Amino acid sequence: MAECWPNLRKLEGLDEFREHMRANKWQFGKTTPWAPHWYTLRKTWRGSQEWWRRGQRTDPAEQELFAQCIQFIREHGEMEWYGKEPFLKLICDGFKYWSNGWPLDVCVVINRAEYPSPAVDEGATG
Repeated sequence: MAECWPNLRKLEGLDEFREHMRANKWQFGKTTPWAPHWYTLRKTWRGSQEWWRRGQRTDPAEQELFAQCIQFIREHGEMEWYGKEPFLKLICDGFKYWSNGWPLDVCVVINRAEYPSPAVDEGATG
């Protein structure tokens, strides 16, 4: 599948990824209490909230940064099955990060769970 970000700059490494993950607001996933995790959305990513209030989608630079972080997870993460679904997950600083696997231009969420997490890891079958 071709991505719509052919010239997407790559993050410099784990330190840059870590910095961006720490700079964001994370919301607890209330709909899945059996698999506790948090998420951050493209529309609330860093400075993007103000753009949404003004009726614009998001700051283009922040959209690109969101995509860069997802791409970093996909390039450096490891495949893990959760139930019957495969996910690329990246472990960093006591958390496991993943996205929903959609193309970068439509992916709207980055998830994270504490690692190790018996509740989340029990769903892993691979």
